[in-house]
Amino acid sequence: MRAEWFGRSLVPLCLVLAFAGAGCQPAQLDDPSGEADDSAAQADALNPLQDLIYGLFGGGFTATSGATFYPTADAAIAQIASEVKNAGFDSPNDLVYLAQVRTLPLSIAGWNHSEFAIPVALGLTGGGGFVLLQKRLVGDSAGAGMFTGTYAFYRPGPRLCLSWAQLQTAIRASYVKGKYALNYVCHNVTAAVLTALGISPGYYEALIPSWKMARLAFGDAFSASGGLSEDPRDWSAYRQCDILEDFLASSPAAGY
Repeated sequence: MRAEWFGRSLVPLCLVLAFAGAGCQPAQLDDPSGEADDSAAQADALNPLQDLIYGLFGGGFTATSGATFYPTADAAIAQIASEVKNAGFDSPNDLVYLAQVRTLPLSIAGWNHSEFAIPVALGLTGGGGFVLLQKRLVGDSAGAGMFTGTYAFYRPGPRLCLSWAQLQTAIRASYVKGKYALNYVCHNVTAAVLTALGISPGYYEALIPSWKMARLAFGDAFSASGGLSEDPRDWSAYRQCDILEDFLASSPAAGY
């Protein structure tokens, strides 16, 4: 049985150390890939900060109620290509995909949810037009990857503009391995997507409460981002929006 009394007794100290930037480094789980089904054995290996997160979210917390989940990246990419075609566009390369990190405060120990949203795609050729996508790249108890569903979250950073190739890269990065609350939480998936796009997740650490806690608990998900710039002017996805500023402002989907 998981030593819940041990985790509870060290949680206050761990939180103090976490926000001070010290201590509570992640323990190596027996199966970090998440391929095995022995969740109880993995839970026994958690350090106090991971134990806290597991206690908060391991019971099946979800931010995607009513949303449709696509079980593989290939299925997710095919779904968007189909929606674009049904909207009358010849190729998904003929659109720019507006994207943004979204966050929402939760009533759980000061935690915030985060995800990478792709609300709409705008046509760049012909008469323009747009496709309302309502796609969400989320780490959730329902799975890690792409969902279709509405949301009403706060945008803490700049709007991003993705090419079709970049969108596919982002989608594939969101399908992280493992088990929710044992190997990843929502922030891990958001960070994985940002890293794949050449964007430093560190930019969002000061903007999203609990981001640092997730980084300290599940450090492996953030380690690949070393050396990436925290200046939006260095991000190609940001520069593409800057180039398209006038076009975006005149679009009927400018509010997304």
